[in-house]
Amino acid sequence: MEKAPGIQLFKVWADISAVDRLGLIKKLTQLEKQLASIHFPAYGSLYFRHSILIDSERVLLDSSLDPSAMFCIGPSCGPAWTDGTSPADISSDLDAGPWSNILQLGIALSRRSVARTHLPVAGNFPSHLQGTKQDHVYLHNTAKSLLQRLTQRSHLWPWSKPTLWHTDLHMGNIFVSEDDHTQITSLIDWQSTSISPLFVQVRWPKFLKPPEDYPEGFVQPKLPSNFEELSPDEKEVALFKKDQAGNSKAYEVATYLNNHEVYVAGWQVDNALREFFKRIGDTWDDGIVPFSTCLIDMCKNWEHMGFQKSCPIQFNASEMAIHEGQAKDYKRWHDRQDIAQGYLDTDAEGWIAPSFDIVEKRRQNKVLLDLMAERAQSKAEAEEVRQTWPFPPGGSPFL
Repeated sequence: MEKAPGIQLFKVWADISAVDRLGLIKKLTQLEKQLASIHFPAYGSLYFRHSILIDSERVLLDSSLDPSAMFCIGPSCGPAWTDGTSPADISSDLDAGPWSNILQLGIALSRRSVARTHLPVAGNFPSHLQGTKQDHVYLHNTAKSLLQRLTQRSHLWPWSKPTLWHTDLHMGNIFVSEDDHTQITSLIDWQSTSISPLFVQVRWPKFLKPPEDYPEGFVQPKLPSNFEELSPDEKEVALFKKDQAGNSKAYEVATYLNNHEVYVAGWQVDNALREFFKRIGDTWDDGIVPFSTCLIDMCKNWEHMGFQKSCPIQFNASEMAIHEGQAKDYKRWHDRQDIAQGYLDTDAEGWIAPSFDIVEKRRQNKVLLDLMAERAQSKAEAEEVRQTWPFPPGGSPFL
């Protein structure tokens, strides 16, 4: 293993001019185009061929792609296919791949979610949003009736091609040249990447994720019309969001111009379809609400998605009312996670870049937690904030 050349992007991002940021973002979309242009024969993970000896557990690459016959596609080695310890613990009862088509992949992901219901729930997740094992089994039995119909849609096939993608592009994983910050020298942290459908893989790089109310398409981000009437603090937030939206727009437009196939897969494939395949394998880890929301949205938009016959699943008024309440609670919880990660410059695990003062970040974490609890509308909500805070003071390995 070699040391990645260059310098991590987070160390120099603040010093990069607006013009050079555009150049860097363009280079990133060109790298992604190279990844999208590779034609793999199956979904799974990439292995050295000699590491998988059983022919039924591997799919060989075409000689034009792999003339030295060094690689193959084997079972997915992502952590979600294990019991949380190591890839060697993949259950023999699960089909971890490789999969030759998207229907096989969808069925396997659904079975994985159900199999993971024996695992403990994350400590900071509200228990009433988790759902019982029976709730998850019922939800996946409901979803199975959709899988066959969804995977038969011919217009989805071009965007379902097996694609290798880096799904965790934050500024700590991107290295740039110390002499020219527009030149990307390395991308690191590939160990859990997989070969999955293109329309599932495509996503915003984390540091380019747009703010709320982001205008997609060829629309220039603007300051709010009442900007001059805002307080100094509100103006600062508005300027930050406009700058953030500008970087997002640069990525969106560069993808459209340099990588149109990825643009269509990421921006024009129906979002409900994308969410279905993103959520179906992680309902136990994410709680029952996001996937329930996805199924309900698909029912509402079934005809708009191009299906002629009625949706094979339905939700009654009682189920919809229960879900509506859970969805509001989930949004509040999720918003707190986003606020904490954004304010503290961290990720879901609480990782802090070495350039930051960890003691100061821990102080900020406690101050933010106390502030969020004080703003709660009731004692019960304040207690929930503290119990479900993503980085309990003194309890996170980083924060």
